[in-house]
Amino acid sequence: MTAAADHADLVRHAYDAFNTRDIDAAVKLMAEDVVWPNVSDGGFVHGPDELREHWREQFEAVDPRLELLGIEALGDGRLRASVRQVVRSSQGEPVSDERLNHVYSIGHGRIERMEIEK
Repeated sequence: MTAAADHADLVRHAYDAFNTRDIDAAVKLMAEDVVWPNVSDGGFVHGPDELREHWREQFEAVDPRLELLGIEALGDGRLRASVRQVVRSSQGEPVSDERLNHVYSIGHGRIERMEIEK
């Protein structure tokens, strides 16, 4: 299997863990110095502990689900994942339904950074 295929599998596993709310499994896929967008407050969270707390807070406030539509290898070693993001309130009411791109940097078999492109 190629590095790009291995990286795509890693990203797929991350979405599976996120959607099943298996935060610990998702965090195990991240580098120790992971940089992740802070979707509620802006900026980024840094490291597995901040990411774990960010997701716990996010899942208490809303119910986001990400449908992976495709993964594209970019020329610089990064991956772009096209996703449909459906967010519901904690009461189940629709909040948003949009398509966007997540761009991943991966090194040493772990996700090092994710950025959101709208």
